[in-house]
Amino acid sequence: MHHNTAWTSSSPFTSKQHTRSGNLTVVVNRG
Repeated sequence: MHHNTAWTSSSPFTSKQHTRSGNLTVVVNRG
């Protein structure tokens, strides 16, 4: 999961949610 680091750089708060629910990240990405 190296791409995970990219997400953290983009949105620190998103990374926290990503760890809890990967699906949530998809929703944020879609907007």
